[in-house]
Amino acid sequence: MRSIQARFKTQERKTPNAGAYINLQRAIRGQRFLHSAIVKAFKDLVPKDDYLGSEKAGLIEWLDIRTNKPVTKT
Repeated sequence: MRSIQARFKTQERKTPNAGAYINLQRAIRGQRFLHSAIVKAFKDLVPKDDYLGSEKAGLIEWLDIRTNKPVTKT
């Protein structure tokens, strides 16, 4: 399994104008990463000035949901 960081870098190249959080969300979608890996990636890849401190838990919760949701082509 490719790392979150590798998937994130791929997403950044595909969509350079998207924000770090959006690219992280796209990188983990449907990949079933562990919560601890998502938290670490969030801390490492999403700049702190992109979100309020009080929003962090909700943003990570959404990433947990996205990593376990199957990817569907629409």
